[in-house]
Amino acid sequence: MAHLRGLDAGQLAAVEAVRRGDNVFLTGGAGTGKSRTLHAIIAELRTVDQARVSEFEADPCRNGLAIGEMGMVKALGNCSRPNVCTCLCWRRVVRDKNGKAVEEPWRSPINRPPPAGFVYGRFDCIEGYEGALNDDGTFASCHLRIYRPTWWELNSLIVLSLIAALLIVLLIIAAVLRYRYMQYLRNKKREARRLKARSLEAHGGAATPSAPPAEEDPQASAPPEDDPKKADPAVAPTTLPAELKIRKRNAFHLG
Repeated sequence: MAHLRGLDAGQLAAVEAVRRGDNVFLTGGAGTGKSRTLHAIIAELRTVDQARVSEFEADPCRNGLAIGEMGMVKALGNCSRPNVCTCLCWRRVVRDKNGKAVEEPWRSPINRPPPAGFVYGRFDCIEGYEGALNDDGTFASCHLRIYRPTWWELNSLIVLSLIAALLIVLLIIAAVLRYRYMQYLRNKKREARRLKARSLEAHGGAATPSAPPAEEDPQASAPPEDDPKKADPAVAPTTLPAELKIRKRNAFHLG
């Protein structure tokens, strides 16, 4: 066992004496291993209650009366022969016709150690008491009660499986909702662009451009000239007196 590893012969003898139910008194100087031996004894008895350690030393098979369930007085075991105990068991393993156990002693599926003062059933007892073992497999004490699981512990694997399945379903639903929401946003943006294009078309984006202004004839817009050669042939030339011609010529020359 791990708690006995590294102990010397004297320390192992002290642990063995406590396991037999002998009264033990540890002495020694500083650093001789008294505390380590005490921790090994506590681990061997699987309890941290000093009162229970003292009770175990006085009566390892627990022949003395104890208060049981529903206020009933009972013993936890009896001494069948020296250093051998027969522990109380009120519910044993039931086997079918093929010898297979219908129900076995419960053990933690995650290898969690039992609480102090308890032990997982190691043999054919489901509810009762066990204790320290001798080398031949017989009980040297009956100070540990076989641990019975709660409803949560008994159905922990089923509950954990249901929780895991629920989480997977929730993740799938979240992924689907996210995909649909992103698709909704894309459709909304696409519709906004379509409405904007229609609005631009309605406000002149498709209006017919106005015709360019007609080009003016430079000759038509030019001022009339006084050259008689370029006069309108439909208008007959007027013969003026000689003095008017001179005045007109002079005026034109001055101008």
